[in-house]
Amino acid sequence: MDGKIAEIREISNELNGITSYGSLRDSKTNIFKTPRYMLTLYAASDLIFEDLQDKYLENSFTLPSLTKVARHLRLHFDRSKTGPKKYEEQMEKNRVNIFKTDSRTGYKLSEDGYKYCEKVLSRLAPDLKVAMNNNPDIELYTKKWDEENTKNTKYVQTLSSEEFQKWHNANPGKLFRQPTENEALIEKMFKKFEELE
Repeated sequence: MDGKIAEIREISNELNGITSYGSLRDSKTNIFKTPRYMLTLYAASDLIFEDLQDKYLENSFTLPSLTKVARHLRLHFDRSKTGPKKYEEQMEKNRVNIFKTDSRTGYKLSEDGYKYCEKVLSRLAPDLKVAMNNNPDIELYTKKWDEENTKNTKYVQTLSSEEFQKWHNANPGKLFRQPTENEALIEKMFKKFEELE
C-alpha cells in the first residue's frame, strides 16, 4: 500500500484541482472531489494509519483522523460539510460503510469502494503522472512556449501604444496563453475520469 500512497501524493495537485502552473482549475475543481475523498479513505486503510482507527466504530475512521491522512497525502479535505456529504453519497452507492454512536461517526470502505479506488488509481494515476511528470516532449514544448512568451512580452513593453496595436493586430493570440500539450492531455484525463462515475 505504501506504493499506492506515493501514487496518490504524486497526483495530489491534480486531485485538488490545481493546474501545472499552480493556479486553481475553476471549471474542473469538482471533478476530482469524489476520488479525492475516496482515496483519502482508501489510504487510511494502510498500516501506517492503523493508530487512527476508532475501535468503538468497527475500526473505521472519523473525520478528524481522515483529515490527518489527507494532510499526509497533501489533499484538500473539508471535514465540516463536504466530507460527510461525499461519504453519504458513496454509502448510497455501496462504496462506503458508515458507523455511528451518539457522538461520533466513522467511515470505512466497502469491497465496492476498494474496487472503485483501485480503478481510479489504475486508470487515472498513470495517465496523470505521464502527463505531468514523465514526458520530456511536453517539458520541451512548455519551455519553448515560455521562452517565446517572455520574448514577446519584453518586446511589446518597448512599443508605443500605436506600435503595440499594430503588432497585436499582426500577431493575434501571441500574448495570450495557449493550452499546452500537457493541458490537452489532462483534459483527456478528465473525460476518462467522468466515465468512471
